[in-house]
Amino acid sequence: MQAVNNTMQAGVAAGQTFRTIHWWPEADLVRLVQTLDVARARWRSAWLDQLPPHAKDEVVTDIVCILAHQADTQPGAGSWQPLFAENEDGDSQVWFDASQVSGEALSAVLLKMTAPQSLSAKGAPGLVAELVQAAWQDCIKALRSALGNASVLYPESGKQLPFGTGDCVGEALPARHMSAWSGAVRVSLPWCGLQLALHIGPGRVSSLLGADKKEASPAAPAASNPLVPLHKALSQQETSLRLELSAVELDLGSLQALVVGDVIPLPHKLEQPLAVNGEDGKLLCGAFLGQQRGMRAIELVRANAGEFPPAAPAL
Repeated sequence: MQAVNNTMQAGVAAGQTFRTIHWWPEADLVRLVQTLDVARARWRSAWLDQLPPHAKDEVVTDIVCILAHQADTQPGAGSWQPLFAENEDGDSQVWFDASQVSGEALSAVLLKMTAPQSLSAKGAPGLVAELVQAAWQDCIKALRSALGNASVLYPESGKQLPFGTGDCVGEALPARHMSAWSGAVRVSLPWCGLQLALHIGPGRVSSLLGADKKEASPAAPAASNPLVPLHKALSQQETSLRLELSAVELDLGSLQALVVGDVIPLPHKLEQPLAVNGEDGKLLCGAFLGQQRGMRAIELVRANAGEFPPAAPAL
């Protein structure tokens, strides 16, 4: 179903206050869910299972997206933090609540432990704490990328957005967002074993759904811009490749004992090529390390998927 922008203004008499009211149909809320699920799948692929994001035909059932006035919580409840620049207009802001997230829980997810373990215990690994912070910041970046406007750049401040309840300073949500027809949206977002909550302002929802854009028939190509073959049109587009050695698994005890200067043997033979993967995680070819003109280089070679073991042997 085509996205519908159901907006109108209440109170038309001169001098009377009025507000713009919005209502999003179920199909629009499903589109928001799909957008967030893609961001979550990419984060999971990068940090957990190194699997490509799931296929489009998989059904998303665990993300709940409802109109804000239907939420049980009050405007001031929760540890809400602004996701974008603090000077962002309230209706275009996104708030998130990470009070249910802890460093122990996040480390358990990343290290695939059966139970969370304290990071403040004696001998706690600094590497694990750094891993947790890096994964959390990537989670924030994934949300900003999914919910931001691609044409607007938000400056990265030095302020680290915290999780849990200890360092979070809760911010009250605009009371008008809790009124019916406000257009604000509340999202319950399970994040690979963690629990996040989002509150999306009506202006941001409208921008994400493209509700303010009028339909326009495609313009005929100008004579000065003739059609070109697809491969030429895409030739200037940038992409990224990832070179990978054979993976190795470390138990938590070994990880805690690591220090700078340690040597970690890998189950990767010298005659075995590196795996060259595309952005979607698919194997493209193999590669050998080399050098050219004083710089590191790689030589691309044909490779079969069987050359690269799917499971990482334990160290």
